[in-house]
Amino acid sequence: SEVVSKMRGKRGTEVELQVLHKNSSQPETMKIKRDAIPLISVKSRELEAGYWWMRLTRFSGHTSEDLATELKKARDKGEIKGIVLDLRNNPGGLLDQSIQVADQFLKSGVIVSMRGRDASSERSFKAQPQPDDVDAPMVVLVNAGSASASEIVAGALRDQKRALIIGERSFGKGSVQNLIPLADGTGLKLTVARYYTPSGKSIQAEGITPDFEIAWEAPREDEQKGMGFSVREKDLRRHLEQQKAKKAEKAEAADGKKAQDKTDSKADGKTEKEEKGREKDAREDVQTMLDRDNQLRMALQFVKTLPVLRELQK
Repeated sequence: SEVVSKMRGKRGTEVELQVLHKNSSQPETMKIKRDAIPLISVKSRELEAGYWWMRLTRFSGHTSEDLATELKKARDKGEIKGIVLDLRNNPGGLLDQSIQVADQFLKSGVIVSMRGRDASSERSFKAQPQPDDVDAPMVVLVNAGSASASEIVAGALRDQKRALIIGERSFGKGSVQNLIPLADGTGLKLTVARYYTPSGKSIQAEGITPDFEIAWEAPREDEQKGMGFSVREKDLRRHLEQQKAKKAEKAEAADGKKAQDKTDSKADGKTEKEEKGREKDAREDVQTMLDRDNQLRMALQFVKTLPVLRELQK
């Protein structure tokens, strides 16, 4: 906190820092300009066609609104086939935002309840049906850094059998505290109640236990360098092909070429090239994310498989 207070200052002014990089013996001096840092609480990426990663970094005043905006963008691109809601290392935030976030994926039922020593103080918060409710298959990622509001959302989606929880047991911050200001300018935090998931389980000190506990693994050097070994029949020379599929691919390629020729004659070449470049960069970013994150890779596989598993359970 002392370092942060020294770095803060008037916007536009410069501050000189000394940074010691890993494997370096001498610190490097650099100057940075002070400016406002935008707090982005929701990030999204399309992992595969129709399958979306939604990352919530905190539950601030506009998180539910920002999430709704990202979900609308996803719908505008086509059908949402599945969502990976990433709550890892999300320390929580505002209670009302956690309720509104969970409500976007639930049509009814309890989201969270609060209970104290006085039975009359018990409160329950329920989901309400909305036109934009998302009903696509879901997987929620949590870890030891997921706390408070994150655990409320994860607990509600799990207990309502709306989502599969994957990752590591969450932090376990499930207490309701009131801040009482004192005369000398200090304050007193008083715990007055606890949060409970729809099934009646307390979050405090217990956390949310995933349906599938999968520890995060640091990417291995050979995987980062693309040294993994994976060979299939189609990769071998002179492999046997399916004739029907081959003919269909040729016909599709011919049709695609004709359509592309027409498009090229109408569209500006530079704009199209820039668009393709952006799409390529986006695909590479997503692939890098998946290559470096085993929990995210597993979550994507699960969310793609959930519809099949539900059919088998019927």
